[in-house]
Amino acid sequence: MLGAVLMLIVVLAAVAVVHYALIVGARHRAQSAADVSAVAAAESLAWLHGEPCEVAREVAKLNRSEIRGCAVAGSDVVVRVSVGLPVVLPGYRDVSASARAGPAKVRAR
Repeated sequence: MLGAVLMLIVVLAAVAVVHYALIVGARHRAQSAADVSAVAAAESLAWLHGEPCEVAREVAKLNRSEIRGCAVAGSDVVVRVSVGLPVVLPGYRDVSASARAGPAKVRAR
């Protein structure tokens, strides 16, 4: 009986570790997708290559993520994306991340 209980504890711990790893991996993918989408949108805004938020949407789609929000604030673009989890967990369907991109602020000395 004790052996069965210990085995159950080990299996549950392993499942918890795998789920945690899936969430962390999805979070990293979401942040990467947000970063590259924001940079592409800012480049589009700077060089007038189209609508920045549409460019961000296309880049996010190529990175298997979905745009949850996009805003142009002056010469900066703020993008929020979400990435679905590979395994449905109670209370967790996706993870999200946001990024801001634009020209660097240069200060004179």
